[in-house]
Amino acid sequence: MSKVTESNRSYPLQQSRIFALDFISLIILQIIFIGF
Repeated sequence: MSKVTESNRSYPLQQSRIFALDFISLIILQIIFIGF
């Protein structure tokens, strides 16, 4: 049971980390397009 709760607790953190990476990549793409 403890393992399940630990995985559930870490899941939102992983999701937010992936979202942050997507956000950063979008900003980089916009900077590249504005540059060109």
